[in-house]
Formats: sequence, structure tokens, C-alpha cells
Amino acid sequence: PHGFNGADNSAFSYLSSPKNLIFGEGGVDDAEDADVIIHEFVHAVFDAIAPDAHSGNELRAIQEATSDVFAVNYSRAIDPFNWHNVFSWDGHNEFWPGRIANSQKKYSSLSGSFYSDAEIWSGCMTNLYNYLGRDNLEIIMLEAIYGASNNMTMPDMAALMLEVDKQLYSGVYHDDLCSAFIDRGFFSICPVTIDNIAEVNSNSNLFSSLVINKNLVISNLETKNNILSVVDVFGKVLVNKRINQNSITIPLHNLQT
Repeated sequence: PHGFNGADNSAFSYLSSPKNLIFGEGGVDDAEDADVIIHEFVHAVFDAIAPDAHSGNELRAIQEATSDVFAVNYSRAIDPFNWHNVFSWDGHNEFWPGRIANSQKKYSSLSGSFYSDAEIWSGCMTNLYNYLGRDNLEIIMLEAIYGASNNMTMPDMAALMLEVDKQLYSGVYHDDLCSAFIDRGFFSICPVTIDNIAEVNSNSNLFSSLVINKNLVISNLETKNNILSVVDVFGKVLVNKRINQNSITIPLHNLQT
């Protein structure tokens, strides 16, 4: 709690050994504010889940925003008054203005400052709080961190959250997530998965597939003279192959897991 020699700052130090939480004393003592403690602790949680993800403005904005959201969710559970003020005791006073978690900033307003840009992601997450509830929102946010990587973007993280919802909740929050992500400008339309295609197609037996010796073998294809594409969870096209028969083999050994 006396880690910054009187300076008004706090941090999670992932470079120290052992890693630690450091709180300053300038202005209001930072460790007196539970928002600050939770914020820095969530940085430690993020690092524990994705220890190699530290680079990139948008990634760092997501990290800041995630810590802000968990902090204000804690405050909100105690008293909703001014819940959106991050660091409501340490900040929002004559010492420093603090941050807010209910900003209406859009993705198009990225500034390059990860502290400022964090309000884009946190604003989106706190909007989702109203539809998902605290527990479901925080579970999806935490699980998505397992896919965090250096230089990832906010749309990348949004795609991961959609995938987590599909895996954990069978996509029950898909529409709420998509609406929030489109509203913020992360997507113009939500990514479509093969599951979504199968649901709206009159024939649910679109194809059958099997992985054999690191080759994806797709058979019983009903469509010919079209292109079959393999994309990753972020929408990046990995393979394009023309379908000229009712089965196709796609080598997977050159693709990252």
C-alpha cells in the first residue's frame, strides 16, 4: 500500500518477481478505494489467464476496460449511486477526474490512448450488463480472455465473446451481444457460423466432415462450382478451395491451432 513513494498511482507489476500489486498515496490513498484494488487485481487475473498478452493499444484498452468493468460492477452491487464512476473515492475529485464506465464512445473514435479508448470497450460491456446480468457478463468476459493475444483488436475480442456464448450458453445471448457490438461499430453485421447457416437451411444435413491425418475431409456436399472457405474465429480467411465434386479435402497441418 506504500508502493509508489507518495506518488498518486497504482499498478499491477507483471515484470517484477514475484508479480505484485502496488498502490500509491498521493491525493487520496489508493488502497482506501475498493475500485482501485479490484481494478489492479483484475489486471493480475488477466495476466494469469493470458500471460503473454501485453502489447498493442487496443489490447491494453481492453485490459483497462475489463478492470474498470469488474470494479464498477462491485460498486454497483453495493449501491447503484454513481456506479459508473470508476475510482469513485480515489478520483472524481480535485486530485484527478477518474474515468467513467458508461461512455457512449464508438469504435470509430479510437484515439490511440489506451486509457481513453478503454471507455469504448467498458461502455459496451456495461450496456450488456442490463441484458446479461453481472454473473453471465463477467463469465463471458473472463472466458474470452483465454483467446487474448498481442495486438488484438476490439472486434477480435467481440468475436471471442460470441464464441464463448455459443460454447457455454448455446448462443442464448447471441442477439444481445451482436446488437451491442454493432452499435459500438465493432461489426457492421455479426459473424455467421456454420451453426447459424444450418439453422436457417431447409436441409440440416448440409454436409458431413471428418479429420483424418490432419486433413479435413468434407463429404456429401450438395453444392458444386462454388468456393468453400475456412475462416478462423476472427473472420480471417485461411483457405479458399473450389468445390468441383461432392467431397473435398483441406489440409490443416499448415494452420495454427
